[in-house]
Amino acid sequence: MDPQPEIFNLEDFTSSSPETDPNVEGIPVQLTNSKSHSLQTSKIEYIDDLPEYPTSHIHGYSYVVASRGRSQNEMEQLVHEIQYSRRQQHGPRRPVKCPFFNCLVKRWTWKCSGIYACEFLNPFLQSYHHTFVDEDCWDVIRNTQRNIQILEANIGKRNAYSYYRSKNEFFNKGYACIDQLPTCKPVFKRHTQMNVHGEFPPYIGCSNGSNEFLTKHHRGSIQGHTSIDLQFLEDLFNHDIMPPTEECGVFESLASRRKYCDRDHLQGPGRLQHTSCGVIFTALVPVDINECPYILFTSHGIHQHPPPPPSKAPERILQGVKRIIQQIQDPSLTTAQFLRSPQLEAFCQQYGASTLAEIHSSFCNKDRIATIIQKQRLLSYPNGQDINGLLFLQNRDSLINEYIQEKYHDSQGTMIMDPFQELRNEFSSTIRALQNEIESVKNEPKPLQRPKPCLPDPEKFNGQSLKFDTWLASMKAKLRIDAPAIGDAVAQFYYVYLNLESKSKL
Repeated sequence: MDPQPEIFNLEDFTSSSPETDPNVEGIPVQLTNSKSHSLQTSKIEYIDDLPEYPTSHIHGYSYVVASRGRSQNEMEQLVHEIQYSRRQQHGPRRPVKCPFFNCLVKRWTWKCSGIYACEFLNPFLQSYHHTFVDEDCWDVIRNTQRNIQILEANIGKRNAYSYYRSKNEFFNKGYACIDQLPTCKPVFKRHTQMNVHGEFPPYIGCSNGSNEFLTKHHRGSIQGHTSIDLQFLEDLFNHDIMPPTEECGVFESLASRRKYCDRDHLQGPGRLQHTSCGVIFTALVPVDINECPYILFTSHGIHQHPPPPPSKAPERILQGVKRIIQQIQDPSLTTAQFLRSPQLEAFCQQYGASTLAEIHSSFCNKDRIATIIQKQRLLSYPNGQDINGLLFLQNRDSLINEYIQEKYHDSQGTMIMDPFQELRNEFSSTIRALQNEIESVKNEPKPLQRPKPCLPDPEKFNGQSLKFDTWLASMKAKLRIDAPAIGDAVAQFYYVYLNLESKSKL
C-alpha cells in the first residue's frame, strides 16, 4: 500500500497559537523573491508523484515532489504531464532564487486554457467549478450526463428531425435547385400516381416547383432512407414546427480536433465552444536536481469548468509502451498484434491490469495506440522494409554485415543472399550442377529441357527454413523464363554464389 501523503496546512499551524485569531488566515509561504508579484502558497503537500489533476486554491496549493533518483530531464518533463490544457505565459527565463529550496530554480508559468464544451451543455455542467478532482467528482459528472433528458425517444421522429435539418441545410446553401431563388424552400409532397402498393409515394419538392416532367427546381424521393415517421415529417415541412432544444453533456479537452459534439440532437449537432479559465500554474525546478532533489508545482485560482477527460498518459507509461514496440522488432506490427503480444500482457501485470485501458483511460482510443506504433516504426525503420531499409540497417548495425553475404538490385528486382556456411556450401554444389546442365543444353540443337535439381532439405538446418525458402523462390523465378534469355538471368544468379564461394575459400 502506498504511504499517505503528508499535508501541511499553514492555517492549522497559525491557529494553534493562543495569540493568533483562528479566523485570520495563516501566513503564506514565500516561494520566490520579487519586488512585485512574488510567488506564495498557503498549502503544501509532499508527494512522490505529481497527480494528473493537481489541486488548486485561491491562495495557492503546492506539491513538493521528490526526485527519487530521477534525472533532471525526467523531473522537468514531470511538470508537463497534467491533464489540464494550458498555454505558457512565461517560459524558463534566467534562474531565480527560491527561498523555500534555498537554491536557484527554473520557473515556468502557465494559464489553464479551459475546455471545449457543446453549445447545448447542461446548465449544471456549465456552472460546475472545481478546485480538486476525485472519484466523487467523476461520479457527479457521469450521473448528470446519464440523467440528461432525451426529449424524443421515438427513433422514427428523431430520424425525421435529422432529415428535415439536412434538407433545409441543402436549400440554404443553394444546392437544391438549378435556378435557386430566394423564395425556394423544401416542401413535403406526394406523387399523383399510385404505386403497386396502393400508395401515393412522398417526395420533397421545392415551393416554386411544378408538376412538369422537366423542372429546374428540386424534387427528391424519400424512399430508401431509414425508418422515418412520414406523418411527422410532413408536419415538420409544411407546418414549420421548430425542434425543441435538447441539452447535452459533452465536453472535451483542448487536445480534441472535433468541431461538433458526437450527439445527434433534435436541433442539430452542437458546435464545441471554448470555455476559458483563470487558474495559474507555476513550476519550480532546481537548476541542479542533485543539489536539491525536489520540484515544486503550484496552482492558484478556481477552475471555471468541469475537469477535462484524460487525454494523455503519464510519460513513464508511454515510455514503457514504446520499449515494448522496440523489443518486438517487427516493422509490420499492427495494433491488433501489439494488443495480443505477451510483452504487453507482462507490462500490464506490473500495474495490476490486463489491458492498457485499465492502466490509463486515454488508451481506450485505439487510434492513439496506432499512432504510437506508427511513430516508433518511422523512428526505427525510416527507410521502410525494401532494399533501402536494408542499406539503412547496414549503416547502423555492423553485425548485419556478417549475415548479409551479397545483395543484387536492378530494375527487374532485388536479390539478397544471407545463407549460413553449411547451407551455402550444399546449395553451391547444386548451382554448379545446374550451370553444367544448362551449358550442355545450350550447345545441343534439341529444345531446352528444364533442369530438375536436387535441392537441399531446409529442415536439416534449424532456424534457416524461412531464409532458405526466400531465396529458393527467387532462384525458381529466374529459371522460369524463355531459352534465349536464360543464360543472362542465370548468370546473375551464379555471379552471386560464385562470389560467395570465393569468399568462403579466402
